[in-house]
Amino acid sequence: MEESITDKLHRIYDKFKDKFPYGGFHTTLWQIMINQNFKNKKCCFTPVYRNEGFNMGIAHGPDGYTPSTAWFKNDMPYNEASDICEELNKEVFGINPEEAFKTYAKSTWLKPEQKN
Repeated sequence: MEESITDKLHRIYDKFKDKFPYGGFHTTLWQIMINQNFKNKKCCFTPVYRNEGFNMGIAHGPDGYTPSTAWFKNDMPYNEASDICEELNKEVFGINPEEAFKTYAKSTWLKPEQKN
């Protein structure tokens, strides 16, 4: 039997919830996987540094990026947050690290006329 989307969400949540102790992780997954807030957009998770620590941002190519309500543990190094995002990109969006990097690059580095 195929895994339901809700079961998949809870499996992913249970696997990574200890990496996001300040809440927001389940809500972020729910918005993407159940409500399909980024439907028909190529997206990826990426760690975004803020004064409070690393936030799990959602890069969506030429349209930019959206912060989520999920915050990594305060003492987590960037490399660990990046590895978690890589795993989540595979689980949630079905993309490999190269595809995620291309999406991230389009959302941050290109001038508007280059994003197509």
